[in-house]
Amino acid sequence: MDFARRTFIASPAALVVQAEVVLPTKQLGNAQDGAGLRRTMTLLETSTPQHRNTVKILFYGQSITKQAYWMLVIAELRARYPNADIVGVNRSIGGFAAPVLRRTLENNVFPFYPDLIVFHDYGAEEDYEWIVREFRQRTTAEIALQTDHVAIGQKDDWHDRHSYEWLRDLGGKYGCEWMEIRKPWKDYLEQNGLTAKDLLRDNVHLNEAGEALMAKLLLTHFRKAPGPVDDSLVRTYVVGKDWEWKDGRIELPFEGNRIEAIAAASEYQPYSRALFRIDGKKPSEFPEMYAFTRMSDTVGPDWPLAIRVTSERPLLVEDWFLKILETDAASKVFRFEVRGAATGIDGVGVSTERFVSKSGRVVIERQDWWASRAFDYSRKPMPVGYEAYWKAVALHADEWVQPRIDDLTREHVTVIASGLGNGKHKLEIVSGTATTPQIAAIRVYRPPWKEQK
Repeated sequence: MDFARRTFIASPAALVVQAEVVLPTKQLGNAQDGAGLRRTMTLLETSTPQHRNTVKILFYGQSITKQAYWMLVIAELRARYPNADIVGVNRSIGGFAAPVLRRTLENNVFPFYPDLIVFHDYGAEEDYEWIVREFRQRTTAEIALQTDHVAIGQKDDWHDRHSYEWLRDLGGKYGCEWMEIRKPWKDYLEQNGLTAKDLLRDNVHLNEAGEALMAKLLLTHFRKAPGPVDDSLVRTYVVGKDWEWKDGRIELPFEGNRIEAIAAASEYQPYSRALFRIDGKKPSEFPEMYAFTRMSDTVGPDWPLAIRVTSERPLLVEDWFLKILETDAASKVFRFEVRGAATGIDGVGVSTERFVSKSGRVVIERQDWWASRAFDYSRKPMPVGYEAYWKAVALHADEWVQPRIDDLTREHVTVIASGLGNGKHKLEIVSGTATTPQIAAIRVYRPPWKEQK
């Protein structure tokens, strides 16, 4: 069963740009381009055949961001940097403007913990800023903010101000890359004697030529800008340099919300294991280091049946299922049963009321059901017996076991903890064998903004 069928992943055989796009010369060579992507570009440019860096790029937003141009960007980056392991993922949800999209971050963004988020959305600016602030508080990802392209029937004055001023200032406030699309888009239309509709398949969505132009404009920002990388956000502590084993154990104070162990790359790999403790506890004892994945779709459009699932009690690692027991014709009122693979039958609810499962492991708010909106859009009813599914996953490891390393060019990473409170902690590693665990380094992630209580 595919629990991630609406997580779009760019494969190595992704699309290539077919249209020849010549950008206006005056839009190239901006000294600020790339200033917000220094870490991403360093990872890409320092990848070699002997050491391949993994670079996780998330595209997030609504239907515009879902369009194929994101795959064109990933394909071009893979061509430019063939030694980097680029993981390109798109979890955008069509029609979800900022006031709605903000409710999806918990299941869609934070468990993935990307290196770069390319973000574009419409909607209220206060919700837009809330999303960007959450990115900054919960991850160390660099953030690229796309301005709006030229559509038909929009209020140009509002979108001009929003793009040229508000998004630019927001990017400055949160240290983001400001990906200026709107002005060069207008210049491109003027230079080629085109109108807005020539790059659109309707009033707002891009046709193939528009997708090619969008990809080209985004790619102008993927270059190494002058200036240093802020290495205080993601720091790697190397054994023998930053820490040493002493009597089969280490203690490493750190500040951040994510920490990883990197195995030593060696053809000789004696069996070894180690136990992890954070602040004196097993990582599995922290409820915040479990997460729900995105719920699968309702009938019709690719919208989750419920756009946000949370919990009141600690989770187990397990698969979850929601079965429709009764429903009206328009999917506005329906009864359902929730079942966990380990928990078992965990309660029956109705869509018009807040649902808390018997175990407290599943909570769904009334406003987060999306079945009736899907029916209004597609006119396809949700049948009795229809099942949705999602997972509770671990963002931690209590122990490290020597992995089998077949490829010495790639890092072999174990996530010790992700989702911690962004503050000061102490990691303890205790050897579980007579052989010293072959851990080469510990990597710590510290988001630049503290969460606001």
